[in-house]
This record gives sequence, structure tokens and C-alpha cells, in this order.
Amino acid sequence: MKEGPFSVELPVDWAVDTDAFGRGGRTVLPHGTRLSGQLCFGDKRVYGRIIQAVTPNGDTFTVCMELFEHQLERGLDIRSDGGEVRVTPSPDVMTVDRFE
Repeated sequence: MKEGPFSVELPVDWAVDTDAFGRGGRTVLPHGTRLSGQLCFGDKRVYGRIIQAVTPNGDTFTVCMELFEHQLERGLDIRSDGGEVRVTPSPDVMTVDRFE
């Protein structure tokens, strides 16, 4: 992993207005949507700012999302392994009002 542009693909539908168990609601981004943005390295965390979503059928949207860990902490813990930077393989992605 390195600082700069990155993209991830949604493994499941992104739904809003779901209950506490993820049921109900409506899909706003289907699985397979590609999210792209920038990775920025801090002293102990990697921050991911996502600015674009492209659906599998090509619809493109400007978004304001960030990578989170455990749905509460902005960014991801850095784990160093022989000079390589590693983070959790499945971060949470959440919408935000603005980047901090």
C-alpha cells in the first residue's frame, strides 16, 4: 500500500435507511460499484478520502466518503511488516459531511 490514488470495489449493495441488522432500506450504490480517491499517511494511521463512485453500468457520482475502522475511528491502523505497510483487508466506508 502506498500514498496516493486508490480504488476499491463494493462487495455488497450500499443501502440507506436500514435497521440495526442491515435489513430494509433502499440500495443507492449496487455491489460492484468502484469507489476511488486518495490515501494519505499519518504517523499511525492511513486515511482514505473517497471522492468518486462509478456503478457497474457506468453511472458516475461525486461522493464524500472516508475509510473507517470499526465504524468509529477515522482511518486505518498501520501495521508495519518488514518495511511494508499493511492495514485491515476489509475497512468500513462511511459518508461524511466534509474531510478533516
